[in-house]
Amino acid sequence: MGLLAEVEIEGSTLVLKDVAVYPVEPVRLSLSPATLVGFRDALAIDLAARGFDSLRLIGIQFSGAAPGKKVDVTIDLTRYR
Repeated sequence: MGLLAEVEIEGSTLVLKDVAVYPVEPVRLSLSPATLVGFRDALAIDLAARGFDSLRLIGIQFSGAAPGKKVDVTIDLTRYR
């Protein structure tokens, strides 16, 4: 799985805008909730280790249960230290 996003740093917050998740092999990408949680946790641990206090994800959901839904989520990274 690959990730593409516009990246901004606002103080101790890393902001990822217009996030796109894509397969790295020529197969259909299927993301279960468990896969997404595992990816979030791995990213959060890495960013917390780099000194960030929060991660903000901004974008529009294109698939899943609510396509077209605007997403603006902030994750507290201090709990991953």
